[in-house]
Amino acid sequence: MSLNLFTRICWNDNGWVKPSGSSGKSTDENSYECSPGFGYEEWLFNEAFSLDGFQYGKIQGADKININNYLEQARLYLYTKRSDCKKYNCIGYIDDIVFIQEKESDYFSNEKKK
Repeated sequence: MSLNLFTRICWNDNGWVKPSGSSGKSTDENSYECSPGFGYEEWLFNEAFSLDGFQYGKIQGADKININNYLEQARLYLYTKRSDCKKYNCIGYIDDIVFIQEKESDYFSNEKKK
C-alpha cells in the first residue's frame, strides 16, 4: 500500500501549464502567489519540463513534506482554492512521486540546455 500525502497548489486557469495571472490567487500579502503574482506549480504539467520519461516541477507545499522519512511509494493529492470561493477543490493526484535534491535538479537544467 502506498503512502497518501496531500498538498495545496495555487489556483490556475490554464491547466497548470503556464501562469494564469492574479485571478483566483491568494490576496494575502504574505503568500508567495500574491507577490510575485504566480506560484511555482503553474508550470507543473508543462511538457517542456519533461525529461527521460519524468515530469519535473516544483510544488511549494511539498517542500514541507520530508519524504525521506518514508520508505513507501507516495501518492501526492493536489488540491486548490480560488481566493473568491470558500470551497477547496481536489485537482487530482500524482503517483510514484519522487522528491529530488538540488543536484538532481541541476542535472535536469543542464540536460534541457543541450
